[in-house]
Parts: sequence; structure tokens; C-alpha cells
Amino acid sequence: MEFFKNIVDYFDKHPGYELLMSFAALVFSIIPYVFRFFAKRFRLKITPFAYKYFLFNHGCDKNLAIQIAITNLSETPCTITQAFFIFGEQEKYISAASENLFSIETNHKTTGEYYSLSLPQHLPPHQGISGCFLVPDCYIKIDDLKNTKCKIKIVCGNKTKVVGIDFNKLHMPLYL
Repeated sequence: MEFFKNIVDYFDKHPGYELLMSFAALVFSIIPYVFRFFAKRFRLKITPFAYKYFLFNHGCDKNLAIQIAITNLSETPCTITQAFFIFGEQEKYISAASENLFSIETNHKTTGEYYSLSLPQHLPPHQGISGCFLVPDCYIKIDDLKNTKCKIKIVCGNKTKVVGIDFNKLHMPLYL
């Protein structure tokens, strides 16, 4: 009890502590708002982890499928409206339609069909999606993919997120 009495006596003898206390209260009341501002910012985590070349129409069209996981780390929902595959300086549009990428057949029966992610994709706060992005008419050799800087650009309204892809570190073939 004597400790608290000494504190009160100290502040009685030294005026001006009110200004210090009001400044400390201002700082501690602003901190939650600043934290919430940064928590609501647009933040996506994009992780490509596999790819596969495959053919449509008996070898007429060569396509690239990139398996990817996208997580919305912010507190606000976002909608992915467009996606692009960037190869060097060349930018290719990723197909927006959900297309059958490939089928797995066992004993002449289709046991699995895999589709590309359709766009737009809505991501609620702190949730994610995983699937394939289809790059149609991709006539780039695998050696060129591994030796050139490649990126995926995701567009969410007026915000853009670009992430690099190292095809040397990705799995091939694509396992879903």
C-alpha cells in the first residue's frame, strides 16, 4: 500500500503528468485501428506447385496446366477476375472457362476428370482455393520454361498480385 501512496505523492509534487498520460492514452487507443487497417489490406498468398503439358483434339492443341493454391490472407473478401501467365516479356491469358483438362481411365472407364478453375473466383476472408489454371495454345518448350523467368499475374478488381514460378522446382507430372 505504501508503494501506491508514493506514486500518488510523486505525481502530486510534479505537475504535467496529465499531458503525458493523455498522450499515452491516445497512442494506446490508436494502435487497434492501425492494426485493423493493415489486417484488412489486400493480401494473397499464391503458391504454384505442379504443372503438366497435355494435348487436346488428338495432338492439335498443346496446353499447359499449372496447379496452384491461392489463399486470401486479408479480412475482406476478394474476387479473382483475371489471370495471366507471363513468359519473359510475353503475357498469355489464362482460360476463364472451366474446361476438362484431362481424364484418367482405368480398365476403359473414366475414373477421374480434372477441370481448370473457372474465373471469376470469389475468395472469402482467410480462405483459399486450389486447382489448375489452363494456359491454352502454349507452344513453349519445357526447357525454355525452365530457363526463362515465368510469372503468374492475378487481377482482383483494381489490385494485382504477381508471383514468380520456378519450373525447376515444380512437380511434373501434375498429380491432383
